[in-house]
Amino acid sequence: MYYLIDNRDQQDPALNLALEEYAVRHLDMTHEYALLYVNSPCIIIGRHQNAFEEINYPYILKNNFPVYRRISGGGTVYHDSGNLNFSFITRYDKKKFNNYAYFNRTILETLHSLHVPAELNQRNDIVIGGKKISGNAQFTSLNRMVSHGTLLFKADLTLLRETLKPPPYRITSRSIKSVRSAVTNISGYLPAESGLSTFRMAIAENIFGPQIRAENYFFTDEEWKQIQQLAGTRYREWDWNFGESPPCRLEIRKQMGDKITTFDLQIRRGKIEELNFQGVDFTGTQTQLLQEKLSGARFTPGEIRSCLEKMDRNTDRNAILELLFGT
Repeated sequence: MYYLIDNRDQQDPALNLALEEYAVRHLDMTHEYALLYVNSPCIIIGRHQNAFEEINYPYILKNNFPVYRRISGGGTVYHDSGNLNFSFITRYDKKKFNNYAYFNRTILETLHSLHVPAELNQRNDIVIGGKKISGNAQFTSLNRMVSHGTLLFKADLTLLRETLKPPPYRITSRSIKSVRSAVTNISGYLPAESGLSTFRMAIAENIFGPQIRAENYFFTDEEWKQIQQLAGTRYREWDWNFGESPPCRLEIRKQMGDKITTFDLQIRRGKIEELNFQGVDFTGTQTQLLQEKLSGARFTPGEIRSCLEKMDRNTDRNAILELLFGT
């Protein structure tokens, strides 16, 4: 049987990520499933990526823009109400693993039926004229797998570029790096009156192929409770979204008045493990105290400020926060 999962039109990214993970780990894999959903504005990074490296962290903090980590690999993507996400959930088959052409076949067929000249490139992105409209990733667990991707229909490309702009500091890590690509929207290749709901319907009708009509799959109330719990214990947690970033060295260098100030941080699990700095007018005691107070702190403005408040009043807390976060 083929099923199209009903997510109750939820646009909460944490809930949709939890729903997807629950589905791939628990549904009956004698059937095949697909999921189509739209998220409220957010950034979603790959399982093995460093969050601080992939996003414009100062901008994200200033605008309280949400960031989530998914369970699959691949690169960082931007979601908003103009972006349609698709997932194929099925039994693991080594012939399907990394075979994005297989999973994207019906997506491409639907785009072609709408006269959108899309194609799959060598990086397994769907592109139009070389510009990216869809990124893809996969996750496998025992005899189960999910292959999922994005479709930029009418996304805010200005906000996409701003949030995914390289961070204003130097960072070194062994994380999986995103490949920066030029992007475009599918809507620009469709009649002006075409909307996301109509586009979604076209994808839904053809997602398993033109000859297959999928039935709706509805989670039980008990399953929804488990999905909500997973969203709360994983996808809403800073320790997962940022703390799971691979260890890194982060160097921040700024002109502060008439001198250059440099902070060199070693970060592990999203927390400061080691700190060195130059160009800050601290006494030896202040320097040692700052290193002690910030050691083990999450690399967030709130936690750093709390640590700085434990130092004497002569410490220029705002200058340090401005240096570290641009806030």
